[in-house]
Amino acid sequence: MTAHTDAPQEKESAGSCKFKRFLQWSSKPVQDLACTITFRPSKFWVGEYVLTIVGAGGGAWVGVDGRPRELVILATSALVGVIIGAVIAGMAIQTAGFDRTFLRNLKAANKNPIKYLRPFLFTASAGVSSAIAILVWSAIPPTASETANGIIGGLSGSLAMLTLASVFPALNTLVAFIPLLSASAEIKTEEK
Repeated sequence: MTAHTDAPQEKESAGSCKFKRFLQWSSKPVQDLACTITFRPSKFWVGEYVLTIVGAGGGAWVGVDGRPRELVILATSALVGVIIGAVIAGMAIQTAGFDRTFLRNLKAANKNPIKYLRPFLFTASAGVSSAIAILVWSAIPPTASETANGIIGGLSGSLAMLTLASVFPALNTLVAFIPLLSASAEIKTEEK
């Protein structure tokens, strides 16, 4: 499991989370998103670490070498765009099942419905961060210093690969969600 799928039940509100003090410069929606995602690297799936490191190395190498730079920027930006679209579709599938009966059953089981959206929110956030890094990298001319190209290339590569690797936990959550939704439909509850 990954950090964004097996987080414990939150007793604190988004306004009191530990990310609040690190994000004082940002807007309230950004702070709330960071508090909802609950970024916990200690519980990442090992593939997220491996692919992030490989992406950083590959991006730095392309940034320093510079030969396949335009091709890598094009392919990476297309891949990140497809992943962001798939993540939005996954969130739409899940939120379509969040009817009153299902939410009432989750509340009776003391489960937070946000738990089922966390991996999608994390992947979408990583994808948007990756897209921003790729845009910055594409704006840096290939003739700029190798250091600048290597650093932003490594950042772009690591974020792109983190986006790719975090799709697996999101799919796992979607697969686990469907039987839960089915079981919830079988539970008889009184309508209020």
